[in-house]
Amino acid sequence: MTKKKNKTKKLKNNLIKLKDNLFNFIKYNRLFLSYVILSFISCFLLRALTIGNPWDIKANVFDITVIMLFGSLAYFIKPKKQYILFISLLCFYTILNIVNSVYYAFFNSFASFSLLASMGQTAEVTDAVFEKLKVINFVYLIMPIIFIFINKYLKKKNYQYPSTPSLSHMFALDYQLDYILNVEGLENRFKRHIEMADIVRNWGRKYFELFPEEGYLSNTLTTIKNTRGISVADLNKELAKRGFQISNGYGDLKEKTFRIAHMADITVDEVKELLDNINDILGLQ
Repeated sequence: MTKKKNKTKKLKNNLIKLKDNLFNFIKYNRLFLSYVILSFISCFLLRALTIGNPWDIKANVFDITVIMLFGSLAYFIKPKKQYILFISLLCFYTILNIVNSVYYAFFNSFASFSLLASMGQTAEVTDAVFEKLKVINFVYLIMPIIFIFINKYLKKKNYQYPSTPSLSHMFALDYQLDYILNVEGLENRFKRHIEMADIVRNWGRKYFELFPEEGYLSNTLTTIKNTRGISVADLNKELAKRGFQISNGYGDLKEKTFRIAHMADITVDEVKELLDNINDILGLQ
């Protein structure tokens, strides 16, 4: 009985998951689905208005397969350019269907590249051609027009985000970028980072040893080799009491190295104060 309940519950969960996945696919692929539906309707109408057999399963499956195959190329290009591909394909299908519709009105068969050469014969009987043509032969033009309006609608529509956006981070990023570019200035910020890096490097060379080679030093963080064999963990505990903190080494380098950051909004005075406190705790001066 328990196994039966578990199977039923699992089936129910799978159906819910399938429904959610289907809903999300439709929601985030509306332009692609619009292209597929309108292209198929155009081909469906061609068969309905010519051979009179629009429900042919093999023909419909073939049309949908070709339409989706060409349309899937959109996923290999940038989203902003997908509309151009879709509308181009729709226009191609439209022209093809109009040609086939007109050709069928004269020859009771669909056009091929070899048969299209015979269309030149109609130039001598222009009046007869126009008498045969009907507005219905150009109904396929509606499809790309509808697609254009769908695209405009989707671009104007405000979508609901799939998850709640972190607005506080967005505002914080906007504030910080404004400060970096317009208040402090990008060049001044780089200059400050380099000045702090030089202070930490000189301190590291004096009392310990720099871990990276001289040609690979970072302007935002310095890794120092623990040549004195101090306890970095204990140092951090003492620094925490004074409102400071440094980082221990990663993985196998833990306690063998330690890292001092000199990036972001840290100031030169704050770096100097940190080093003074390390000196005081370790008795380096």
